[in-house]
Amino acid sequence: TYYIEARNTLSDCVSSSRAVINVIVNSSASTCLLGASQVTTANGSAIICVLPICATVTDPDFSVDGNSGTAARLTLPVALGGSIQQMITFGTPGKTGDIIDVELGVPIGLADISLLSSINLQSYNSGSPNADLLSVNSLVNVQILGSNRFKVSLVAAGPFTSVQVKLNVAALALFTSLDIYEASYRYPVTITGNSTPICAGQTTVLTATPNGGQ
Repeated sequence: TYYIEARNTLSDCVSSSRAVINVIVNSSASTCLLGASQVTTANGSAIICVLPICATVTDPDFSVDGNSGTAARLTLPVALGGSIQQMITFGTPGKTGDIIDVELGVPIGLADISLLSSINLQSYNSGSPNADLLSVNSLVNVQILGSNRFKVSLVAAGPFTSVQVKLNVAALALFTSLDIYEASYRYPVTITGNSTPICAGQTTVLTATPNGGQ
């Protein structure tokens, strides 16, 4: 994070507040860091029905096809309730501190992020959950990508092989479907630049270095 302040050239006084600039490192995920396979269940078991009402998954493998333009759709009618989830396994296991990114979509607008609190993410290591359960209810972990599409980031609390994406559906649920476009993970990085402040018109070089030697 960088901060910008204004300085009066006559009095040498600086502004009482500073603007914040967040530096975001973008890179295309290697195929070995993408989701490679998936298993979808409802209420902890195979897709269920209470006839004539069924939980459904449409195009389940579209979340692991390497194409961010396609999506798997999970649907759980209110009448069934409970949860529907997809476990996405990565091609290569990740390490503690790696950042898991999952691109999602919902059939409602994103004017209020708290409406997404029925969506949970959690990393797993060979079937065992890590202590990093995340409820999507804050912009701290969410990047808006469109009117109803967004990316959620989760910092893994331990080594992991997969990530679970879960939609909880209650009686007053505002939406009962969830689109999963893609899951990938990335290494945390340290960003370095000038050790001293720079002024308007000057330039600096920012260097992003992966942590942990990955």
